[in-house]
Amino acid sequence: MPSTINKGTLLSQVDSIIASLNLSTDETQRLALFYKSAINAGSNTVYANSNVAVEIVSRLENTTSTDSKELLMLATGSSVILDDRMVTVANTTVLNALANISAGTIYFVESDGYPYIRKSDNTWTPLSKARKVYNAWSWGYNNLGQLGDGTTVSKSSPVSMIGGFTDWVNVASGYRHSAGVRANGTAWCWGDGTNGRLGNNTTTNSSSPVSVVGGFTDWIFVSAGSRHSIGLRSNGTLWGWGIGGTTGDNTSSNRSSPVSVVGGFTDWISVSSCIAFNIALRANGTAWAWGNNDQGQLGDGTTTGVNSPVSVLGGFTDWVFVDAGGRDFPASAASHALGIRANGLLYAWGNNTSGKLGDGTTSNRSSPVSVIGGFTDWISAIGGGYHSVALRANGTLWAWGRNSEGQLGDNTTSSRSSPVSVVGGYTDWVSVSAGNKHVIGLRANGTLWSWGNGSLGQLGTNNITNQTSPVSVVGGFTDWTYVSLGQYNSFGLRA
Repeated sequence: MPSTINKGTLLSQVDSIIASLNLSTDETQRLALFYKSAINAGSNTVYANSNVAVEIVSRLENTTSTDSKELLMLATGSSVILDDRMVTVANTTVLNALANISAGTIYFVESDGYPYIRKSDNTWTPLSKARKVYNAWSWGYNNLGQLGDGTTVSKSSPVSMIGGFTDWVNVASGYRHSAGVRANGTAWCWGDGTNGRLGNNTTTNSSSPVSVVGGFTDWIFVSAGSRHSIGLRSNGTLWGWGIGGTTGDNTSSNRSSPVSVVGGFTDWISVSSCIAFNIALRANGTAWAWGNNDQGQLGDGTTTGVNSPVSVLGGFTDWVFVDAGGRDFPASAASHALGIRANGLLYAWGNNTSGKLGDGTTSNRSSPVSVIGGFTDWISAIGGGYHSVALRANGTLWAWGRNSEGQLGDNTTSSRSSPVSVVGGYTDWVSVSAGNKHVIGLRANGTLWSWGNGSLGQLGTNNITNQTSPVSVVGGFTDWTYVSLGQYNSFGLRA
C-alpha cells in the first residue's frame, strides 16, 4: 500500500475525466464535487451505481500513468460499489492465479463477498482494508472523557487523542461518548460507559479509547448515538450495543457488547445514530430505521417505536445518503432525519421545531417531505439539535431551523424554516457536521471553520464565544480531512 496519496494528481484526473463526458453544467459540478468530497473526506464511500459514475471509475481503472484507481480507493477509505460491470471470481485462489492484471483493477470475490483491488506490487488486497489513516484531534466538552485525551478537562482548541494511534480511519461523537475505527479494522470507544455504550463488556467510563469486544477486525464505521453505538462491518452486517431498544436486536435489553441487528441483511452500506434512534442505508437504495419514534423520526408513517429495522416510507429505492439528526441529547423530542435521493432531492422527517425540516412549516412529519428551495444538487445533509445544514454540488452550504446561537451561519440569530446560505462567499465546502448548537465545515483547502454556540470550547477557536458566521478553527492546520460533532464536542482527522 502506498505510504502517501497524491490527492492533487487524483483530483486533476477526476476533473479531466468529468470534463470529457460532455455533461450539463449542473451534472458536471455535482459529480466533480461528489468525488472531491469523497477523496478529501477520507472515510466516505463512493457509490458508483450510476452509469456516469461507473464510467469515471472505469476510466480511472484503465489509466496507465499512475495507479489512479488504487489511489481513489485508498483516499476514500472504503469501497466503490459497482454494478454488474464488475468481474466476479469464485475465490481468492482463482484471483491469485490471474496474470497480467493492471494495478488498480477491482475484482469481486464471491466466496468472501467483497471486492479486492490489484496493488502496484501485483498483490491483491480487500477494499475494506484499503484505507488511508489519520491522526485524530478533539476539542470541546469533556466531562466524562469523551475527547479521548486521557482527561476530563474541556478544551477550546484541538488536542491530540492519546493512545499513540496514528491510524484512525474515522471517528464519530455522540452524547458524552465517542467511537472510532482504526486501519486494522478494530473498533474503539471512549467517554461515558453507562448502559454499555462503549461495547467493552463494562459500564465504566473511560477517558481514553478502549477496544470494542468481539474479536472483529473488519469494522468499517461506528456511529455514536445518545446512549448507544451502531457499527458496520465489511461483510455488510450491522451490530449494536448500549441502551435497550436502540441496538436493533428486537429487544429492550441493554447490551455492553455488540449484538447483531436483526433482519438478516448483509448489504448495509451506511448507518447514522442519534437520540435513541438509527437510520441506515442498504445497497439496494432503501432506507431503514429503528428505535424511538415519538416525533415520527423513523419515517414509517407512524409514531410507534420499534426495536428492529423498518422501511422508511415513500417507496424510494434510490437513497444515497441518510442522517439521524436532533443532537439535543438526550431529549428525544429533538429527533429528525434527513435523506438525499440519487436525483439530488433532499427530504426530511420527524420533529420540526423551529422549522428544521426545511419545508416552510413547523409541523412534525412521520414520513419524508421535500426540503423547499428547488435545488436538485444536494450531496450531504446533517441534522443538529434544532437545525439542519446541507452541502450542494456547487460547494455552497445552506442551513435552516433554530438560530438562537448563530448556528445557521447567516450572520443573524433569526430562525428559518427554509434553507439560507451560510455567509462567507465560499464555494469550496466539501463536508460539514452539526452538533447540538454548533456547526463545523471543511473546505477544499484543508481548513476547518466553525460557528454557533461556543460556550464549552466546541468551536475550537481558543475561546468560549458564540459565532454567527464561519471562523477558522485555531492551529493553522491545512490538512484536515474529516470532521464529526457530538452534542458539545468536536472531532477532526488530519492527514
